[in-house]
Amino acid sequence: HVIDTGAVGPGSMSNGQIQRFGDGLQITCRKTGINDTPLRDYLHESQRNVRTTKYWILDEKTRIAGCHMIRDMVLEVIEDEGAEAFDEFMYEVVEDGRRGLIQR
Repeated sequence: HVIDTGAVGPGSMSNGQIQRFGDGLQITCRKTGINDTPLRDYLHESQRNVRTTKYWILDEKTRIAGCHMIRDMVLEVIEDEGAEAFDEFMYEVVEDGRRGLIQR
């Protein structure tokens, strides 16, 4: 996504850029928020490194909304099926992914 990272080309090592914004925003694994609220230093840093700050903030809010939707669905499944059934299902999902990775 160009808006998502600010990069003008796909991949994590874009070449031939004539300005630093063309590389996009690269973030190492780190805590970017608490209780569904982005940390202020993260917001300031990210806004200084992308050209379209309005869209970056919109993307952040969209990601948080997606997390809320998933959380609500998980809680609904646990309420309907029980925590034990959910744990078994999650184990099977992870195990299925592991087997698929081994078969590659």
